[in-house]
Amino acid sequence: MSKANGNNGEHKELTYNDLVSQLNSISSMAQVARGPALRDTVWTREIMLRERIKYDLKLSAIERGVSDADEFTTNYYRYHQALLQKRVDELTKDVDSMARHWPIISAMTELRGVSTTSAAKIVCEIDIARSNTISALWRYAGYAVVDGKRERRVKGEKSHYNEHLKRAVYQQGDLFIKLRNPYRDLYDTAKERYTALGWTKMHAHLASIAPMVKMFLSHLWLVWREMEGLPLSLPYAHGILGHPDYRTPQQYGWPVATEEKQPVKTERAISIENPILV
Repeated sequence: MSKANGNNGEHKELTYNDLVSQLNSISSMAQVARGPALRDTVWTREIMLRERIKYDLKLSAIERGVSDADEFTTNYYRYHQALLQKRVDELTKDVDSMARHWPIISAMTELRGVSTTSAAKIVCEIDIARSNTISALWRYAGYAVVDGKRERRVKGEKSHYNEHLKRAVYQQGDLFIKLRNPYRDLYDTAKERYTALGWTKMHAHLASIAPMVKMFLSHLWLVWREMEGLPLSLPYAHGILGHPDYRTPQQYGWPVATEEKQPVKTERAISIENPILV
C-alpha cells in the first residue's frame, strides 16, 4: 500500500483505486509516461509474460502426455496461467496508455512489424538527448565494432551496452525478417554475401541481422532527435567518409516529421527528408 501526506501533514494510506484515479488525469499520465514508469511497466509485463509462458509449457507437456501431473496440479497450473495472463493484459493496456504520450512510439508503429509494446521496449531504454551520435546509440544497443570485431563484454569491466536494449532490438529485427519489413532487404543482401563466403547458416544469419538493425537504429535516432529539436548528423560512413548510398527513414516506412520543433542546426545538421549536409 502506498502512502501520501494528508492535509494535516500526516501520512495516509493510498488504495489501488486512489492511484488509478490519479493516473486517469491526462496531466498525471503524461508526467508518469515520460518518466521511468514506462520502463518499469514494460519490464514488469515482460516478467509476467515469461512466467505465464512457463505455465503454458507445463500445460502443453500435460496435454501431450509428457507429464503425468495429477488433476489438482493441472488445475493449479491453469489457475496461475489465467491469473498471469490477466496481469499481462492489464499491463499491456498501461503501456498503450503511456505510449500515447511518446510521439516517437507512434512513428515507430507506422513500420511493418512494430507494435506499441515492442516500440516501448526499445524507447524506454534510450535517453535520446544523451545519444549524441548514431554510433553512440549503436554502441549502447550492443552493435558497436571495436578493432574490426563486434564489441563483447570483458570480464571485470563495466559493459558499454544495455542488455535489455540489445535484446529488444534483436527481437525487433527478428520480427522484421518474419514479417518481411523493408529493412529485411538489408538482411537478405548480407546473408547472401556471407553464405557465398562459405559461412554456416547460423553464422550468416546472426551476422546479417547487424546491418539491418543498425540501419533501423540510425533512422530511429534521426527521427526521434528531429522530433525533440536536437542536433542531427549522418552516420559516419556517409557524413564523414562520403558514401553516396544513404537511405532515408521514409524509404523504409517512417512518417514524414510533422512536429513544429525544428532541429538545432550545427555544421553537420541534416534534414531526414533530404539527408544532405547543410
